Amino acid sequence: MTGNGRLRVISIGLDLTIALSDPSAGSRGDARRRQEEYAELTSSYTAIVKTPCSPAYRAHRWGEGHAVLPTLSPGAWRFPWDAYRLAARVYRERGADLVVTQDPFATGLAGYWLKKRTGVPLCIQLHNDMVGCEWWIRESTTNRLMEPLGAWLVRQADTVQVVSNTIRDRLTARGMDPKRAWNIMTGAGIDSRQFQSADGSELRTKLLGDRYKQIVLFMGRLVKQKDLPTLLKAASLVAPQHRDTLFLLVGDGEERGALEGLRRELGLEGNLEIARGVGPEEAPSYFAACDLFVMSSVYEGKARALVEAACAAKPIVTTAVSGADEVVVDGETGYIVPLRDPETLADRIKALLDDPERATEMGLQGRQLASERYDRKNSLALMVQMWEATAASLTPSPRGRGSG
Repeated sequence: MTGNGRLRVISIGLDLTIALSDPSAGSRGDARRRQEEYAELTSSYTAIVKTPCSPAYRAHRWGEGHAVLPTLSPGAWRFPWDAYRLAARVYRERGADLVVTQDPFATGLAGYWLKKRTGVPLCIQLHNDMVGCEWWIRESTTNRLMEPLGAWLVRQADTVQVVSNTIRDRLTARGMDPKRAWNIMTGAGIDSRQFQSADGSELRTKLLGDRYKQIVLFMGRLVKQKDLPTLLKAASLVAPQHRDTLFLLVGDGEERGALEGLRRELGLEGNLEIARGVGPEEAPSYFAACDLFVMSSVYEGKARALVEAACAAKPIVTTAVSGADEVVVDGETGYIVPLRDPETLADRIKALLDDPERATEMGLQGRQLASERYDRKNSLALMVQMWEATAASLTPSPRGRGSG
């Protein structure tokens, strides 16, 4: 640790937008802002990012001691080694108090190699419910092959940043010391003010038009994990009694084509729209414009959209995924329903649509809870505490400093 008591951090991540040669090209994400915010909390912060070998990516400096380095890897198979080599070079040049990795797979492997070589403490982040999660494991052959690596790397870490008590409890049930797991929201919390103050009136008027009176919103990636067919089936059960309700799905992903087909098959053309994804600047207005938020995922870490909806004072209907019970108080700020149960999902949506006053009350209670639990300033302070705890685990390697 440096003399001023602030930490020297090496971060290994996957969000290539922060390494773009033209930063405006990645403006739809807030990763750059978050990384710069983390850098302000340290004396030295180097973000090593997985990128292809392309002139579209280049190294940047964010000030004295703060930088982003692209790996420029010729293939995904080379990334862990490229990331390790860059991390070892940074360690030799300026030292480090800890290395933080974005997942327990490729980035975790690079971080583990650096720890093995130099003794620098390792913090692995688990932003999603993956290690030991049957739904994630069953989703693909790749996941089944990767899960044992993730489980092993988590055991090698000095600390693990999880995003829900569900994930923490699963890891501790497998023998991990509970003191090593820190439950901190992905991105270190939410700036609730932008959701509390957002004006969605103009957008709401546009979406409602002359046809609709209420809006049920989903915002997120259109991927298998979100189990959106269950949401569409629930919408088909709600629509006959609520012809004036618009189900609006906002997002991008490989499931768009299948969802468009299911929309036609279920006869939802008049009640359900699938819009393109929007950036973080536009998202608050969508939450402000809707009447309730719904999510049908089969697994999550802690869905950021749930917290954003709560901060926007919207009642929520969500499946019982990891982190849901930390955002939603069932029956008080929304409803938590079983996985892959369109009938119960539809019943809870109807209950909120049929009682708008109760829905508004639930949303206000949810906003108070979320504003207290996910305050960004408090989350950032907790993250620094986790980094300090990680750095305190330093056990110098007998091999000395890394040699790249």
